[in-house]
Amino acid sequence: MSEFISHVNDIETLLDYFSMILKRPVLPLPEEVVQLYQSAYDLLIRAVLTIFFQGVSELYKVNCIKGTELK
Repeated sequence: MSEFISHVNDIETLLDYFSMILKRPVLPLPEEVVQLYQSAYDLLIRAVLTIFFQGVSELYKVNCIKGTELK
């Protein structure tokens, strides 16, 4: 596997194309299916952001407990 392929971020790629997929789908979809996809992507985005912010807050907690400052 090439180094380029091994560094592809699937979530970032998916989020980059999300608005384009919604605005110009390749195949026309019924509104119910569009809403289902939109709900799934919204949930995915919220989950990724939640994990990110939990990680950041844990880093701050660990560094504050140790008495070190983040630089």
